[in-house]
Amino acid sequence: MGLVVTSHHQFDLGWDIHQHKPIGLLHWQATRSNQTAAIPAVEELTRRIVAGEVTRADEIDLIDQALAFQADPQHQWTGAWGDLIERAAAAGIATPAQVATYVEQGLNLIMPPSRTVLEGDHHDFEVHGFVERLGSNQSYQITVQLESVTLGEDDVDVASAVFRRWTTPNQNNFALTRPLRWRVGSRSRSPVTYHISTTVQHVNPQGATLWGERELHGELEILSHEKLLTMLVDDAQRLDHLKDAIAIRKPQYVEYESEKLFRFTIEAENLLLPVAFDVITLYDGNLKQQHRLHLPMESSTRRTFDLPIERFVPNQPLTVVLRPVGADDDSLDITFRSMVAGRK
Repeated sequence: MGLVVTSHHQFDLGWDIHQHKPIGLLHWQATRSNQTAAIPAVEELTRRIVAGEVTRADEIDLIDQALAFQADPQHQWTGAWGDLIERAAAAGIATPAQVATYVEQGLNLIMPPSRTVLEGDHHDFEVHGFVERLGSNQSYQITVQLESVTLGEDDVDVASAVFRRWTTPNQNNFALTRPLRWRVGSRSRSPVTYHISTTVQHVNPQGATLWGERELHGELEILSHEKLLTMLVDDAQRLDHLKDAIAIRKPQYVEYESEKLFRFTIEAENLLLPVAFDVITLYDGNLKQQHRLHLPMESSTRRTFDLPIERFVPNQPLTVVLRPVGADDDSLDITFRSMVAGRK
């Protein structure tokens, strides 16, 4: 007589063992350096927090643990911890202080180093930074709002200045730039204090908006026109640098039904000091027009000029003279002479 033994095993492929683990075991696995074990444990802790299956004390403890890992550059970061904080924030579980800490630690913002600006010029504020150690696989809209600026002891009147940039986690070296049209006065080494609030808005189904605050500091050195002229006179290499860094594109003759004009562009690259010029144009032996040109330091600048004329004289060069503002003679002039390209 034969004996037949049969065995029936039923496996539920949708069954998740992590959902049946005690919270202490999940916490132990989530805090290990082994990311393979940590990520599913953190994801299960996130699910339980959002579902209200853990105590308030455990919620606070887990979010604080995530923030501690985020703040520790020696700890291998996983975006799952960022997801835990973001989901908790969307559900109203994370405290405002925890959310602010998360934003401040995950969004690195810096101001450029000390800069020199010319008296009477406009100065543009610029913020650099990068997103690091936030949630996984999400896009962010970074919004930086400039609350106030003080120059020395005086407040600078600026309109509501908002910088916005779309970015993704670990994208480095993005710049947030917005020209703020204010003129600097005659000061020497006046400290500039920036008060900036930052927001990070997630593009995800939860739609959470997380807020943090940041204060940045920068410094400006205000250079007077008189001091700039003295520097150019005393150091010929500075004037040579300006001559090498500034160029003019070949002028073009442009003719419309109602007018004739020359169009030319002045370009400057990586100036080591700011400068302002009176732009003097000469054609056919006559002074045609004067403009004022401001060139900031450490930037690329292009400025196009349209010069109305009465008639086009073949083989007659256009002369463009750049004379530093305040100069009494032509000793510091930078002069360009160029034939004008044919009609357009």
